[in-house]
Parts: sequence; C-alpha cells; structure tokens
Amino acid sequence: RDAVPLAVTFRTAEGVRQVVRGSADSIIWVLCYLPLVTLGVTSIGVANSVISSVRARQWDFGVLRATGLTRFGLCRLILAEAILIGLVACTLSLGFGVLAGYCGTGVTRYINIRGGQLITLIIPWGHVVIGFGLTLILCLMAALIPAVRTGWTDTLTLLKTGRGAQ
Repeated sequence: RDAVPLAVTFRTAEGVRQVVRGSADSIIWVLCYLPLVTLGVTSIGVANSVISSVRARQWDFGVLRATGLTRFGLCRLILAEAILIGLVACTLSLGFGVLAGYCGTGVTRYINIRGGQLITLIIPWGHVVIGFGLTLILCLMAALIPAVRTGWTDTLTLLKTGRGAQ
C-alpha cells in the first residue's frame, strides 16, 4: 500500500487574520454588486412612476403651458422631478446602508467572526458616489422621453387629454 503523506501547514496568528480578512473582503465585494442589480431593476419602477405622474398631470401641464411656461421649461420641470426622486432614493439608501453596516459591525462584537476581531465601519465613499451617480443618471434617462414628449405636445392637446383622463 502507498502511504499518503500528511501535509501540515503552520501559520502565524497574523497569517490567519490575513486569510480570514481576504475571504471576508471577497464575500463583501461580491455582495456589493447586489445594489447595482437592484438599481437596474428599480429603474424600471422609476420610469413607470414618472410616466404615470406625467400622464396624470397632462391638464396641469397644459395649464402651465397656457400661462406662459415654455416647452423647455416644462421639460426641465419633469426632469427636476426625476432628479428629486433620485436624490430621495440616494438619501434613503445611504441611511439604510449605514444603519445596516453599523448593525452588522455591532453583531461582530457578540459573535466570534473573523477571529474575534472588532470590526470598524468603513464606508467606501468612492463607490457610494459612483452608485449615486448611476442612480441619478438612470432617473434622468427614465424621465427623458416623457419630458420631451410632454414638452413638445401642443398646449391644446395637453388640456384636452388631461380633462378626458379625469
């Protein structure tokens, strides 16, 4: 019979910490892609929200156009609404993310994760800014077509369409 050699690996405590940190960091970075996927899916919801809002307020937009608001001004108004929706989404997601991260690091005080090390909350501001930028760009893209269509629709058509929908 062939003898199977036993392999024993000796590591220092710092070496174990490095391995555990590397594993945890790789898991965390994989989980960072989940918000981007969620952002892509929810952009459809933002587009639906903007389109519904614009359709419901056709008559209001017609009144604004009749009182002197320019076509470009109406487009800017709809795009500003989309930016506000995006800013609210960014603010809520930042608050939830920081709260979830703080709670997650607090749990590590009571559960022996990562070799009993205390974990500090580190917010990757560079990635947060990129996510906020993507959110605002998707909100603007979602509102661009409804804004242009509404802005270039004739004032009388807006007034007729809005009253017929109510």
